[in-house]
Amino acid sequence: MALNVELLARALEGCGLRFLGFRYLTGIPPFAAGMVTSCHPDEGRRDRTVRLDDPDLVSKANADWYALATEFGLFSAERQFLLGISVPIGSGGGKTVSHDEEVEAVWGLVELLDDWDIMGKGAAAGITGGPYGRPAFVMSAVDGSVFVQGTVWQDCIGTRRPP
Repeated sequence: MALNVELLARALEGCGLRFLGFRYLTGIPPFAAGMVTSCHPDEGRRDRTVRLDDPDLVSKANADWYALATEFGLFSAERQFLLGISVPIGSGGGKTVSHDEEVEAVWGLVELLDDWDIMGKGAAAGITGGPYGRPAFVMSAVDGSVFVQGTVWQDCIGTRRPP
């Protein structure tokens, strides 16, 4: 997959996120942040889930994501946060690289716009998962104090936040 920063920015804007650039060497790497959220609910993890057969799956999951993110402080005062974005290894955030390169997750600084759809349009675009209504993402507060992960389980989708 070629990385084209302009296309990435447009795809992010299409799901309600303004791309503000890559943030390398910022706190815990996205792959490790995804592991942090695997702790057990008895250890303080907080989950919000919606059953896959719910007719309002995406709207409920979006509302749950926003409630969890707001409650635990994912957003900065400017509604900014870090989103794990897969980029070809060695691209350095450059405009275009070969599609056959391996990818790594790096943090992208994003701002939440007024009209957003993380679980639907974001997943459909391959930004926050895929396909539509199937989240697969990791997010971090800019200061690294909060992580939120979106995932699909056998019978539901949801977001979780570690203790």
